[in-house]
Amino acid sequence: MANILQFERRANHRPHQAQRAVGLLRDLSYLSTLRVVRENSTSLVHIAEIATPERGTQQAFVKAFPMRYESVGLTNELAGYLVARAVGLPVATNAYVLIVKTEKLFGVHPSFQAELSNTRGYNLAWCTSAIEGAPVRLLHKITDDEMRKRLRAWKRLPAVLAFDDWVANGDRSRDNLIAIRNNEFALVDHAEIAGGLSRLDGTIDNCIQVPNRLLKDVYGDQIPASVKSAMMLAAEQHSVAFAIVQPELDYWFKELFSNSTEDTTIIDFLRDRANTSVPRVLTQTGLLI
Repeated sequence: MANILQFERRANHRPHQAQRAVGLLRDLSYLSTLRVVRENSTSLVHIAEIATPERGTQQAFVKAFPMRYESVGLTNELAGYLVARAVGLPVATNAYVLIVKTEKLFGVHPSFQAELSNTRGYNLAWCTSAIEGAPVRLLHKITDDEMRKRLRAWKRLPAVLAFDDWVANGDRSRDNLIAIRNNEFALVDHAEIAGGLSRLDGTIDNCIQVPNRLLKDVYGDQIPASVKSAMMLAAEQHSVAFAIVQPELDYWFKELFSNSTEDTTIIDFLRDRANTSVPRVLTQTGLLI
């Protein structure tokens, strides 16, 4: 992990942060804690009031990771957000790497002080602006007829299905889909892409086969030909999207993980899978061309 204070000083002298899709927030931007959303052994999520250059004071979701998962968790969230955004999928309007004092996190998540403790005095957290809408888990099961109907009417669904295959996301459940309006949804939470948080040794199998959970939940074994074709069209754009997003991935991984293998590992993974998205979708859907 790069030295955070050195990172802050370098960032202060970089004039082009506004050109990046993901911003940097320092501890002073963290104004107050509002409520805890979820706590488990791999991630700690709460809602906070933060101050940002783009939108002033706002509510945001802050996801911190126990130290053993911090590098891989932040890597996955950064990569998932940037790639989803590059292919035009609906995600939070603003996203940030938040440098937050460890003692503040102790106050928010007191039962996880041992897991958050470190010698730096700071933690890196993933921070995203709140999305107007309700998590699907509060509405229906995805396999309920009403929710299936709404998801099938979502124009971006084939692109989401192709995206989840690209990043090897087997965790697209009702917990990380936000219903924002009738037949429209947004994506959150990409910590489980590319082998998930258990990828502690820094290696990823680029050919990993992860069940496309959302595809199965929405269509079962009866995938319409129109959906198969739309998935393939989306897959054809993945190599271009990766080329667009790679410079920002390179920037963040160099700054945050200069002493880790996470940077080259995830970039190689995304590049290789982008280049093989079309044959994988063809195999997955059984589409004949």
